[in-house]
Amino acid sequence: MAEVDKKLSEYTTAASGSLTGNALELVAVEDENSDTGYSSRKVTSINKAQEYLNSFLFPLLLTTTSKSIIGAINELKAGGGAILTGTTTPPTDQGSNGNLYVRYTAGTGGASDVVNAMYVKLDDEWCEISTGGGETVLADILEAGQTSLTFSNATITSGAIIDICTSVFGVMPTGVSASTGSLTLTFTAQANDLGVKVVIN
Repeated sequence: MAEVDKKLSEYTTAASGSLTGNALELVAVEDENSDTGYSSRKVTSINKAQEYLNSFLFPLLLTTTSKSIIGAINELKAGGGAILTGTTTPPTDQGSNGNLYVRYTAGTGGASDVVNAMYVKLDDEWCEISTGGGETVLADILEAGQTSLTFSNATITSGAIIDICTSVFGVMPTGVSASTGSLTLTFTAQANDLGVKVVIN
């Protein structure tokens, strides 16, 4: 049974994790018939939370069309806007219209990740975003003892001009094998890690 006739400060603090949706809370609501302008009422925690998230409006804080928290979340979910990432072409069943997808190659041996392509989902299909030319730079590390590196990128085509640079002067690949979207470089095994950069035009 709930305790009565006690100051709020005299009640035992609820233990962490004990609050449920049916827990009762004391609130003071506006009441023009009351001498103080307020009357004491009880409310369940779930109803109080719903009032905060669904009914209270924040027109100066939210830039969404809906100005309630729940409304803004639903608006963003329906309108997309999420940025997804992955190392392969995005599958059709992933994401929502309006989402962006960044395809990248993960750097190894301390090398930075490299962005290979970007897509936007329109009419339930992923469309690749073309930047209208320029060069693509791919970088990786040939670890000591390794003899090959493979780069994957949509800009690797039969008509592409490919420049290969290494972090050690005079060390160049002994073999190059290219196909659409893939480039494999073969090296003599090195005693130390070797930085390799490929510039595609």
